[in-house]
Amino acid sequence: MVRKSGLKSPLADACKAAAFASSGLKLRRKPLLDRAEILYHDLLRYLAKRMQAPSASDPEPLAIAILLGLYQLLVRLDPIWKRTENFLAGSTFEVDSDMLALLKNEAVNLKNEIALWQKSQSEEIKAVTIDSGPPPKLAPGAGYWPGRVDMYIDLYVSTLWNVSRIARCLLITLITRLSGILCDGVNHDADRAEVSHLVEDMLASIPYHLSEDLQVFLRERHEHTEITNPGRSVGGLLLMHPIYLASYLEIIPSDKRHYFKTCLVWIAQRMGVGQAAFLAQVKLAFPAHVLNSCTCVVAAYYWFVY
Repeated sequence: MVRKSGLKSPLADACKAAAFASSGLKLRRKPLLDRAEILYHDLLRYLAKRMQAPSASDPEPLAIAILLGLYQLLVRLDPIWKRTENFLAGSTFEVDSDMLALLKNEAVNLKNEIALWQKSQSEEIKAVTIDSGPPPKLAPGAGYWPGRVDMYIDLYVSTLWNVSRIARCLLITLITRLSGILCDGVNHDADRAEVSHLVEDMLASIPYHLSEDLQVFLRERHEHTEITNPGRSVGGLLLMHPIYLASYLEIIPSDKRHYFKTCLVWIAQRMGVGQAAFLAQVKLAFPAHVLNSCTCVVAAYYWFVY
């Protein structure tokens, strides 16, 4: 799509905005963040004009809107996570209960905004369930977690959903940790149920990312213990950062975290993505940085493939 519309098109600018934001946050380079913000506001004005004369046959505005939504995850999640980690790690900053309460409120608001963004997306880019899954296995291999299997219109869209899901899980982790420190007495059962739902959605996307042909995978699902028809390595590349973060968060049950690491090892061995093996063994200080890297990969994928 970018090749067709050109390197100076609004869609190309949307990819640049996501990439600049990712690199700027990770490298702490304000000029990149400033360039991303200028592109972001220019694109908002462009979308406002396009919405006055929508065309059902043109997917560009939808792609731009999704990328801009991803940009807002990036620029708001990173500082919230970092400030919270500084406080919880016992930094030299004085821990102020009012500040922690403010951070919690910011996290709650962003979590709700991401959920609203997800609900507002058109049906055509949402997951479609194509199988309810086999009986549970004691130690499921890659792609064989018991439960449903979902498919999407393409890998890019599936990755955007997983990035937004894991962002909500990260925020809920912060919210529950801050509540514990503040002793505010808030019941977080609903938040934990939300995490469970989001993780199930991620699990259901794994066969789509890792198998060459979902129909072949489904026919063989009762006969094997892991995916036997590996797909393109880009599927594993786009999946590995979200599931790495899922394997990092203690709010996610240990059996699922172990399964995500199993999938990372499989991606390394069967798809040749060496970084997946590294991620299966390490624990990084700021998960938001990994989310930023994932977003940069998504933008690059959209740039080169479309």
